[in-house]
Amino acid sequence: MPVKPDRGSIFVVALFAWAVLPAAAQNLLNARTQISVQLQTETSPLAMQLGSALQVAVILVALVVGGFSLRRFRGGFALIIYLLPWVAMTIATAYMEHRISYTSVIYPVAGVVAGSLDDPKRVLRTIGSLASLLAISSLVLAVAMPGAALMEQSPGVDKGIISSQLLVGPLYHPNQLGESLALGLPFVAFIVRRRWRWMGYTVVAVALLWSGSRTSLVAAGVGVLATILWLSIRKYGKKAAFSPLGLYILNVSVFITGALVVITSNAESFTGRGLIWAGSLDQWATSPMLGKGVQIFAELAEIQNDVGSGAFHAHNMYVHFLITCGLVGLAGLVLLYLVALGRGSSLGRAGIIAPSVWVFVFITVGWLEVPTDLFTPGTEVWAIWIPLAVVTMGKSAFDTSCARSNVGNRDTGSVSVIMIGAIDHEIDRESSNARR
Repeated sequence: MPVKPDRGSIFVVALFAWAVLPAAAQNLLNARTQISVQLQTETSPLAMQLGSALQVAVILVALVVGGFSLRRFRGGFALIIYLLPWVAMTIATAYMEHRISYTSVIYPVAGVVAGSLDDPKRVLRTIGSLASLLAISSLVLAVAMPGAALMEQSPGVDKGIISSQLLVGPLYHPNQLGESLALGLPFVAFIVRRRWRWMGYTVVAVALLWSGSRTSLVAAGVGVLATILWLSIRKYGKKAAFSPLGLYILNVSVFITGALVVITSNAESFTGRGLIWAGSLDQWATSPMLGKGVQIFAELAEIQNDVGSGAFHAHNMYVHFLITCGLVGLAGLVLLYLVALGRGSSLGRAGIIAPSVWVFVFITVGWLEVPTDLFTPGTEVWAIWIPLAVVTMGKSAFDTSCARSNVGNRDTGSVSVIMIGAIDHEIDRESSNARR
């Protein structure tokens, strides 16, 4: 009997199409848009029309799916936590008299959809499948159309691992591809069939390495470390005494490192990000409580270059929320991080490892990038907004599926080659049970 797609999967696929298809049309049929606040290649009419059409489609899907989700919604407190940064961004943007785009409604809709899912694993499986699809399409394009799918490195920068040219795939920049793949990687674990699951791991790993996105590679490495620690606890129980301590240290480390890299940096640190952080903090000092609104970087690009040519965002989640929505927004982000880490840990203790691993990956990416401002739809939000809401809801999001499943709703998290034998056998056994 064919399985009908659930609301969350429809929502995620729509976001994925909006993120990927216009960029693919631009890159394959015209010159790639340059990722710089000073230099923008003219976007082709086809890419613009496709982007506009998909934007309207995503908003319609969000409204319809969100409307159907309201009557099934549960988890009001978690939704409040999830919405705090969005509320702060909305207030700051209105305070600065910036235009609030109607696309900003999509983020709260994602929280409502996540809180109404009967089985969150289905939508998370969809995200893992889309990450695999993105990796496969990127690798195929690199072979078939290298001029469109590969990018030369910036002068003086050597990030190439597989090749001197970096893999971009259908997107605009290697970092966008790397972040999308790293954020989708933990949910490849939910793909049911072993051969497809391990093919997904393989193509995502190869594409991630080829992208040369160092932040994404570090984030994926942190995810693998978290997986090993969780799996050792699951396999050895109290005998794995080092693993709980290791997870505690990992929780603290990923949370504070985003601030430490800013505090300890100079202007040349992290490929010039230190300059961006210093300029951003100078701007924040003029409006410390509410920040400068979501459009501050676009405004700075038009009048000055004090925060660097790559400053289309702050390249750090903490700094970005400080400059855009002030101390109020930063407090909301910090609280969201803490709740996500805490409830992710409770999911891991219940055997639902992949969402817990994803939290580590998401926060680590935010050390040197801004994968989402939790307000404006972007390239990576299909792999962020729903998972973030699911993790914030914690075990309650999985209660319905647990009641209907005889496997305790467990998974193996992301790839761990060290434990491949026994663990992969267990995945197949549980996946088989889940299909019944």
